[in-house]
Amino acid sequence: GIILCRRDLRGAIHPQSDSTLVFVDNPRLAFVKFVKKMQAKEISLRHSPSISPTAIIAENVSVGKNCHIGDYVTIGKECSVNDNTIISAMVTLSQKCRIGENCIIQSGVTLGEDGFSYERLENGELEKFPHLKGVIIGNDVEICANSNIARGSLIDTVVGDGTKIDAMVHIAHNVNIGRNCQITAGTIIGGSVVIGNSCWLGLNCTIKNSIKIGNNVIVGAGACVIRDVPDGDVVA
Repeated sequence: GIILCRRDLRGAIHPQSDSTLVFVDNPRLAFVKFVKKMQAKEISLRHSPSISPTAIIAENVSVGKNCHIGDYVTIGKECSVNDNTIISAMVTLSQKCRIGENCIIQSGVTLGEDGFSYERLENGELEKFPHLKGVIIGNDVEICANSNIARGSLIDTVVGDGTKIDAMVHIAHNVNIGRNCQITAGTIIGGSVVIGNSCWLGLNCTIKNSIKIGNNVIVGAGACVIRDVPDGDVVA
């Protein structure tokens, strides 16, 4: 068969008689691109442009061209879904959600419900803080199964272009996440956190509310971030 190898290995390794070595800068990336091309037809058939008859969509919702809206999806008032976006089964866009182009939202995701914020009255009872804003998802964003993104209270909750969010992630109200970030499974991001571009958030990490994380930051698995993190830093 064909074996993809790093370019710097040329001359150091040699193929067996039934193998062909192909030297590239990034074998993993080359493999991804190859398989994606091979699977393109299968994926397009599985998520052909359609709206399931079991989907519940409010009257004032806008759905763009070539979108797939799966079974038992609920899309509430003041929501919009832009072109070429896939929304899988049992997703809820509660209200005031704007989804960009070429997005993939997997099953069980909830977007646009109120966040968790209360003020305590003198008698000890809790008064809910109003949530007036929404959720804005950029282009080319992927959100994996059973994640939750709360809508903003006084400003929108924002996820930037190209960011990928793994399963079982919680993103609280007023959070602003930059472009091309990777947020892995079990991550919890508190309210009003600001995250820069091209960051990696490791498995089951926790970001305290109102923290600012710079660009190109790596947060290790299980980390609890309680102070701001500058550009390019690694915290674990």
